[in-house]
Amino acid sequence: MIGRVRPTRWAAMAVDPDGCGALILNLHDGSWTHLNPTAAAYWNEVVTGGRTHLDALAALAGRFGVSPERLDTDLTSLLDDLHQRRLITMEEAR
Repeated sequence: MIGRVRPTRWAAMAVDPDGCGALILNLHDGSWTHLNPTAAAYWNEVVTGGRTHLDALAALAGRFGVSPERLDTDLTSLLDDLHQRRLITMEEAR
């Protein structure tokens, strides 16, 4: 289970100019990743705000009207991708 998620030195976040989510610039290779509004809210809760994965799921489930389980499934795929591209580190839950 995922505990804490933190950005690496390679990740720089910017607000999406169209106001629908956020962008992450990979400072290592110059590529961009678009985060939809739900993923951007997760980034703000966990990566920037310091909440745990489970705390963020609970907070965002009500906000976006989806189950924590659905959020966990969707976000785990995103987190795996960001981790593989060295944009975040993930710690196991204690």
